[in-house]
Amino acid sequence: MSYTIDEYWTDADGIQRIKDDDSYLYGLLDKYGNVIVPCKYDMIIHFDEDVRLAAVCSPYGKWGYINTSGKEVLPCEYEHVDDRFYCGRALVKKYGRYGYIDKYGDLKIQCEYDEASFFWDEMAAVKKNGVWGIITPFGHQKFSMTYDAIYVLGDGIIVAGKRSLLGFGPIKYCLSDHTAHRLTDFKYDAIGDRVLSNGRILYKKGAEKGYLDKQGFEHRTFG
Repeated sequence: MSYTIDEYWTDADGIQRIKDDDSYLYGLLDKYGNVIVPCKYDMIIHFDEDVRLAAVCSPYGKWGYINTSGKEVLPCEYEHVDDRFYCGRALVKKYGRYGYIDKYGDLKIQCEYDEASFFWDEMAAVKKNGVWGIITPFGHQKFSMTYDAIYVLGDGIIVAGKRSLLGFGPIKYCLSDHTAHRLTDFKYDAIGDRVLSNGRILYKKGAEKGYLDKQGFEHRTFG
């Protein structure tokens, strides 16, 4: 077998990615130049710095994870896997639905969600049967599955949305803390997707625009 070393792919442990010159499949060398993963994957993503796992894709388009010894800790049987772990969990997709695994490759939250986000601030937004909620890394519901939209801002802040007019109108948003206590009413047309460096969050309400602080108080700017 002849292969080419990928000079742009070198891990902190000195592991290097190689590519077979004939099959164009990827493998890995250790820092001593020994083959630890033969060239059998269609893609190998960098190792996550915390859990030391790398996402790999088989020639059949299925994804899994390997460790730094080259062992598959998660078989290549998933339609999607995240290349990063957040709060000790990585998002995976199988049979069109999403779940989460831990660093050992164990499925900690079953693939039962239609849509899902990665974990942030120990919370992830998930959608099932047309509605959204928030779960913990252990799969416990933190926000019930009753929302038309929901996302995690961090710093213990959540944005949740519900449709007006008996479920047929536009979505109106509110700010909530991590205990599901509403800090505002459902009255905003849009709320920003992050907390700014000054601790404030953009909002839009009709023609009015401004900032919310993390207690839910408005600081109007213009409009």
